[in-house]
Amino acid sequence: METITPAVSEKIIGKLAIRPTVNSKILKKADRLFTGSLEGRITEVIQNARRAGTTQVSISNQDGIVTVRDNGSGIEDFSLLLNLGGSGWDEACEVSEDPAGIGLFSLAPREVTIRSKGKVVKISGDGWVSAPSVVRDDPRPVLQGTVLEFQDESWDYQTVNRLVRYSGLTVYVNNVRCDKDDFIEGNAIHIPNLGCRIKIVEKIPYNVKDACDGRRSWYCIRTAINFHGQVVQWRAENIPGHLYCLVDMTGEPTALRLLLPARTAVVENAALKELNAAIEVAAFQFIKDRGRHTLPYETYLRGRELGIDLPEADPQYQVGTLYEGDGPAPVEISADITDMPDVLMTKAYRVPDDLYAGESGDANIHLLAALGNFPKDAPFVPVVINREYDGYSWADGMPTVVSVEMESGEPHYEGYAGTGEVTLVSDLAIVVRTNDGKTFASPVCMALDHEEHLLVTWDAKEDIASSEAWYHLGGFNDDGDSYDSQLYDFEQDWKRFWANAVGPHEHVRQEVTSLLKYMLEGWTEVRITPSGEMYVTMEDNSEMVISPPMKKAA
Repeated sequence: METITPAVSEKIIGKLAIRPTVNSKILKKADRLFTGSLEGRITEVIQNARRAGTTQVSISNQDGIVTVRDNGSGIEDFSLLLNLGGSGWDEACEVSEDPAGIGLFSLAPREVTIRSKGKVVKISGDGWVSAPSVVRDDPRPVLQGTVLEFQDESWDYQTVNRLVRYSGLTVYVNNVRCDKDDFIEGNAIHIPNLGCRIKIVEKIPYNVKDACDGRRSWYCIRTAINFHGQVVQWRAENIPGHLYCLVDMTGEPTALRLLLPARTAVVENAALKELNAAIEVAAFQFIKDRGRHTLPYETYLRGRELGIDLPEADPQYQVGTLYEGDGPAPVEISADITDMPDVLMTKAYRVPDDLYAGESGDANIHLLAALGNFPKDAPFVPVVINREYDGYSWADGMPTVVSVEMESGEPHYEGYAGTGEVTLVSDLAIVVRTNDGKTFASPVCMALDHEEHLLVTWDAKEDIASSEAWYHLGGFNDDGDSYDSQLYDFEQDWKRFWANAVGPHEHVRQEVTSLLKYMLEGWTEVRITPSGEMYVTMEDNSEMVISPPMKKAA
């Protein structure tokens, strides 16, 4: 084993100079260079086997002992096994994979028996730190490859299969063959100076995600690299259009580096910047070849800067100014309109997000489109377009809403439903004016006043679902009961509002008559006394008396 020199400084022509060294204390911490996870141990052992020219690995589990057997070139020099940071790999491997020379230490401090080329050594305890481990002639000689034996939790098929799928090796676990797949299927872009191939995809394959063990969310981590069987994620922020990229190392010399020792992250160096630039160009070319896109305008300009002549984005808009979210849905705008894109883009009006209309204005614009009475060939169609699309001809050229007004008649009744105030009025109308000189006006059965109170006409009782009114009157509360329970409570409030609008006791009358209708059949007249007796006249003119239960004596 190589001696680690403790010296840290020396005299050079009368001056103090320093040089890098490795302190022997690092050996005592070698078992902490890795996370200690089962996945980490499997990955390191498989990587070492592959670098040794292995094509097949057999893993067995028996009585708490894991045995790993490969058919590689075997161990030429056992003295290099515990040379922390040293490596017996050839130059080609060094420039293509950057081996750290510490993979065996992932098994520390376990007792590990290593057999290869007729020799055997057992490493345990202080043997990982400073004590010598004697290499002997093997009474059970292994003439090809290497065999590792050590105590560990089971190297189960599911875990191993996930980690070796893209290693290029044939791997067996307890005589069951693991999956062996190509990381990139079909055509890919070869980047020889970086030693990799790349492919843009619309989604990350499930097995690739599985191989990464879901360490990070793919929502923002859009790139996966197969580093000779170990799949690693990293953030490539310059990939446009909700696309992803797969990177497969080819074994050619490369300056791409993974963070040692566990290689769970990509080192940010000049090579990575070059790769990210290549990925960005490839992604824009993918979008161009696809023929259509929804890129924001600035992203579209970036593609043109890179020489990718993209078409304009498909029009992106939301019909109406209100959306469902997590609560009840607003009144829906007619499907006859929303299902006719050509009509939308020729007859629609953009609602600017800086229009001084407030919440009530946005609601009334939507309600005019949903509840207003317009000719079929001349509907009022408001749309919302995100500002990130400003610059496209279809966004800049669309006429816009410039004002919205609400007109209401005399109030007849005021009440509450849910957490909001509701007023019944004689009539309602909404008026919207646009910058092309048009006015859209129509009676409606529901609108909001400037204080965001809900106004309704009698038509709303039949034309507006209770959930549609609930949308404007508090809606679903995450801190309350279930959605169904809250909706039921509001429905009762909404029913009570309309009953009380008829008269002060109409709600009571409706509740009583409804109950009698379904719970007491065959009656013609019912009389209830203050003491609780019910006198029921039946259809045959007989009378039934229903008395309250007798109070129990104290």
